[in-house]
Amino acid sequence: MCFDVKISFSGRVQNNSNAIAKRPSKPKIRDDAWQLIQRCCAKDPKRRPTMDDVVREMEAW
Repeated sequence: MCFDVKISFSGRVQNNSNAIAKRPSKPKIRDDAWQLIQRCCAKDPKRRPTMDDVVREMEAW
């Protein structure tokens, strides 16, 4: 018995360019909300606010 095996997508180069997140432009929302969103999306997780910080800031609005 013989089997031919074909590897799916053989010879294709993997393109990871879509894996890089692109930051959206500012929507029509209040400036302080946009600033909070930007801080939540910081590349360095240590610079992101905690959920307690987010709640506290939003409650102050």
